[in-house]
Amino acid sequence: MPPATEIAHLPLKAGMNIHDATSSEGSIWMETVNTVLEQPGSQRAYWGTEVEDASMLRFFVDWDTVAAHKTFMKSDAYGPFSKRLGTIMDSPAVVYHATLSPSTSHGPSDTFAPVTEIMTAFFPPSISPSAKSAFEDALASRSALLTAHGSTGSAGGWAEEPQAQGVAYVAVVGWPSLAAHKAFRESKDFKEHGGLTGTHEITEISTVHVNGIEVQGSGGAGLGAEERGAAADAQEEVLNPQGGVGKVAPKTTSEGATTKHEGIGNTINKERSGRGPPGQGGERH
Repeated sequence: MPPATEIAHLPLKAGMNIHDATSSEGSIWMETVNTVLEQPGSQRAYWGTEVEDASMLRFFVDWDTVAAHKTFMKSDAYGPFSKRLGTIMDSPAVVYHATLSPSTSHGPSDTFAPVTEIMTAFFPPSISPSAKSAFEDALASRSALLTAHGSTGSAGGWAEEPQAQGVAYVAVVGWPSLAAHKAFRESKDFKEHGGLTGTHEITEISTVHVNGIEVQGSGGAGLGAEERGAAADAQEEVLNPQGGVGKVAPKTTSEGATTKHEGIGNTINKERSGRGPPGQGGERH
């Protein structure tokens, strides 16, 4: 069964730098991720602040089922967890679930390194099943274009819960750089075949980018004490590579783009170079 992906938009307070593990907010965020991965049914998490708006944190969590996430939300641990996370947030989170396809054992992890495009399209609440299918078919035919222009993978799915803007479809697309995505949007292929705006009953569409970090759990059973320690060490190494004593230097690919840390039940990916200038939220996709 494919995982149910929790998708959370977390507005951070001004000045929060969760990428600094030595800061109070960085410590709180590390605790947040580790607490989620302790829960029965959690598999892995992906997070990153938007390139377009560093105060907006995007958090994806793969759960065995939506029920597993809701069980955590009803648990005694959730109240203190939510209260502590709230100390670094500017306003309440927006949280919903989707089953992303194509499904793999690693959920959308292939699309989270080194740059991930997150596209959200909204449709009228009255959208018909046939209109949904037509949109899915358009995305499927578009996937070959993405690959031809350098995409490292893509996945998408319909939000299970209705949103204020209507019915939502979320797609995540991996790119080697922001420049690669920009080049695709400016290509002849995109102009002739790749655009989605103004088609398929779309009422609103937004696109943002994150430099994603992935933290894996232990096959849906959460992390034990030893695994949590390894995950925290590896995550802190990525967030604050100069802050520790005797830390192992990050390993980079031959392109110098991605760092991978292999710990006990833990993998973290983060862009190391080629960040490029910020794009614009709500851009034409």
